[in-house]
Amino acid sequence: MKSYQRSKLFSAFIWKTIACGINVETSSFKNFRLGIVVDGRTRLMMSSNVDDDSRGKSLKVYFGNVLSIPFGEEKIAELKAKSLDWVANVVHEFLDITKTQEHFLGLIDWVEAHRP
Repeated sequence: MKSYQRSKLFSAFIWKTIACGINVETSSFKNFRLGIVVDGRTRLMMSSNVDDDSRGKSLKVYFGNVLSIPFGEEKIAELKAKSLDWVANVVHEFLDITKTQEHFLGLIDWVEAHRP
């Protein structure tokens, strides 16, 4: 088994466990989504140059959330049949995009562009 953070393994375990409790024959659902809330504040505070230092300082006094909710979707039958390691890898893949500062800066830009 690959080395994953405990939170990813726990999320994979929960996803697989809930999927195992779903009766595909009586349920209208064939796919199952899992979304995980990721706090972007620490990623935004990572600075690589002097210009970014002011952004990190302003975030310390910012009141509000900087969140992303990436999600994965798989067939219930696959979640039941595949190993926990496979499910953990799927979780890792859809969470991987949220580990960069650019991801959260892009979200902020999108929100600013679509503000009413």
